Amino acid sequence: MTSLESLELTASAAALARAASRADRLLPTRALRPSGVLISAAGATVRVCAAEDDTAVWGDVAATVHVAGDVLVGRR
Repeated sequence: MTSLESLELTASAAALARAASRADRLLPTRALRPSGVLISAAGATVRVCAAEDDTAVWGDVAATVHVAGDVLVGRR
């Protein structure tokens, strides 16, 4: 089971920024229930995913994961 509070990884900052920017750009700017962005690290991949109501986006980034886990980042 993974933790919902911490993770350790090494990844390209530019690749992570592109994935986060894509998630932010594709979601509506105003939502009734903003859920934030979930960053999950496991194996050799970091997944940045976000959802609002019936819309969801995600992007995978190659990484070296030292400690697998999940971190939820609020949008507000």
